[in-house]
Amino acid sequence: LRSDTVTQPTSAMLNAATQAKTGDDVMGEDPTVTALEDYAAELFGKERALYLPTGTMANMCAILSHCHYNKSAEMIIGSKSHINLYEGGGYANLAGVSCKQIPEDDDAMFNLDDIRDACFCDNDDHYAKSTLICLENTHNMLGGVALSESYISSI
Repeated sequence: LRSDTVTQPTSAMLNAATQAKTGDDVMGEDPTVTALEDYAAELFGKERALYLPTGTMANMCAILSHCHYNKSAEMIIGSKSHINLYEGGGYANLAGVSCKQIPEDDDAMFNLDDIRDACFCDNDDHYAKSTLICLENTHNMLGGVALSESYISSI
């Protein structure tokens, strides 16, 4: 599997898709989606999980859920991140969120001083408030490198 946009399904994949039990996932009636969401929630130790078919959609949902209350919100993103390079500025268009870009190292990690320098959290209404730090995991432009749980928790 390479990407949700270029991977061609095998015969077995197509057969599985056509034979899968389906239903309305919004009404909780799709057993395949429900099983996947339950598995993901358990795997990551979360109360619930939500299936989203693309990374771009997942990123937008995350941005909207963290920045919805503050239309002057700003997020900090990696300069090589998928959000920055390949999502068409959707965060600004749909969420009304601005961003600051900071560099990632070869392991997709931010320097903590760069994060501190990028954050704007005082009460001056002339500036957007730093509300969200976006970590890309796994990192597309850095060869699929994965961030450790300890690093994510430290941020």
